[in-house]
Order: sequence, then structure tokens, then C-alpha cells
Amino acid sequence: KYTLYQTYKDNPITASAFPPTFATIEEALASPVEDDEVKDPLFFIKDSGGTQGKGIRVVRRSELESEEEPELGEVVIQKSINVLTINDAEGKGALHQRRFDIRFYMIIVGGKAYLHSNMYAMWAHTSRPFDPLDTDTENQLPKLQLSCRDFLFFPFEGDESSKAFDPVSWRNQILSSMIKARPTLDVLLQATASDPSSYHLLAGDAIIDQSGRAIIVEYNDWPGYSIFNEHRSRCVDEGQCCRRIVSIDEKEASRYSLSAPSAEFYHFAHGYRTQIFQDLVLLVLRLKESNQLPRLLEITERTV
Repeated sequence: KYTLYQTYKDNPITASAFPPTFATIEEALASPVEDDEVKDPLFFIKDSGGTQGKGIRVVRRSELESEEEPELGEVVIQKSINVLTINDAEGKGALHQRRFDIRFYMIIVGGKAYLHSNMYAMWAHTSRPFDPLDTDTENQLPKLQLSCRDFLFFPFEGDESSKAFDPVSWRNQILSSMIKARPTLDVLLQATASDPSSYHLLAGDAIIDQSGRAIIVEYNDWPGYSIFNEHRSRCVDEGQCCRRIVSIDEKEASRYSLSAPSAEFYHFAHGYRTQIFQDLVLLVLRLKESNQLPRLLEITERTV
């Protein structure tokens, strides 16, 4: 996380695609207070090498003042933003006012980067609606409970989106933010441009702010495939199925259907992720050009 921060901290346009991020507590406390900002905003202190939500602490600004300054590079500190919450159509139930992240995937090959249209949302698995002033990590971190978090999949096969939320817009906003953030991919773009046989699969996590803009939180190398398969095997072989799948009803797109934890989730999601890897292989082996793969959107260089 600290290495990623180094790639955008001195570029205001690129940095605007990410939350306000700082390398030290001193920098975080010196950050300007926005007009619409709450009096005692929250900050996320993240272990630079942490994954799966581990090692993240949520503190108020007043609490940050008493924190001991860590060694440079050990952590990054991100200021909270006004996030959009996911809701069901009736304003109650399993999706009512839950904080969520969107996991998206990028394929980098031949000096070009592509956003894959297969994405999914993960939302906080709590018994209460989201409170933006709550420092409880169960309220703030959709990834904390790795084996029992909820998912909403976005196949993006059409242009119509639900009235209850607008995932097509979210995808387009993520693409727009990644165009701003493209300089953070320079090392991978240069490596794959110089070696046509090289390639990379990168995942990112994004949140949607109240204006509908996508904010990129972080990247993950070759994300989740081995861990996901371990959980799938445990579910299928031992019946330890925790995750739930939520799908959009095609006949009534503004409503949701919530299934019980089951092995079917893993079979569905495995096929969903397989599409991403399949498109990667087709592109790397040059069996198809990028314009022949409709699930790929190129992350182009930003034009002034």
C-alpha cells in the first residue's frame, strides 16, 4: 500500500482517484478540513503489506492525535469519505444501508491495461445499518469476515441497470477513475510492453462516493483465486458454506433475491471468475484481439 501511494502522491490528478492518503500521522493531522466534513472524521490506519482487511484500524481524528508515529513505510493512513450505501428496493432487509466495496479486475498485457466487466460487490456483514461515524471494523470493512461476507455479482451483459442502484454507472466510473490512476500501472505496462510473453492480472477495490464517483482503495496481485478455491472445497466437501449470493431478478430488476448459504454459490462464482481468466488466456496467446472480447474495456491514457 505504501509503494502504491508513492506512485501517485505527487500527481494531483492521479491522487484524485484515491482517498486522501498519508504516509505519516503528522501529514494526516495537517490535512485540510473540507466544508462538508464532519467535526471528528475517521481515518483508516492500514498495514502496508496487509491483505483481506487484516490489520486495519479505524480511529477518529481526535484519537489519531495520541497515536505513536510508525516507521515510515509501515502503514498508510486514509481519510474516510462520504460513501454510498447499498440498499434494497424496499429500504429494509439484508441490503439496507450497508457499506460496500466493488472488486474489479484488470488484465495487463502488451503494454496495455484492460478493465474486465465481471465485477462484484462485497458489503459489511452486520446486523445494523451503516453509520459513517462508527469505528467498529465490522461496520466499516466489508472484507473483515472473509468466510461470511455477502456478494452481489454484476455480469454487465446489457446496458440496462436496476432502478434500485446503477451498477453500469459504477463500472463506467471505475473505468474513468482508472484512466486517472493509469500512471500507477506504469511499471507493469512497461514490463509487458518490453516482453510480449509477459502479462499480469491485477484486482482493485473501489468504493462509490455520494456523488456516484468511484474511489480506488487499493490493488491486489493475482487476487483470491487460491483462497477462493480453498473455501469452495471446504464448502463442497465439508458443508461449511457461509457466503451468500444475491442476484437481480430479470423480470423485476428493482428487486433482489437472497439465497441461503450453499455450494451453488461457489459453482456460480467459480464460473464467473473463470471468464476473467479465460479472457486473459485468449489475449495473452493472441487467439483473440481485445476488440473481439466484449468484456474488456481498455484503460487508455488520459487526454488533457
